[in-house]
Amino acid sequence: MSELHDFEIFMVTARTSSFTEAAGEMRLSVATVSRAILRLENALDCRLY
Repeated sequence: MSELHDFEIFMVTARTSSFTEAAGEMRLSVATVSRAILRLENALDCRLY
């Protein structure tokens, strides 16, 4: 996935305050959401959650 898609996942996660709700809204698995957040954290070198 692209960093842009990872950022989109992050934005939905931030809005819903839930990996599970974000996954459901985006029709992704919770594991996919978690991996996207981890990739962003690594790219930005900071913790997001």
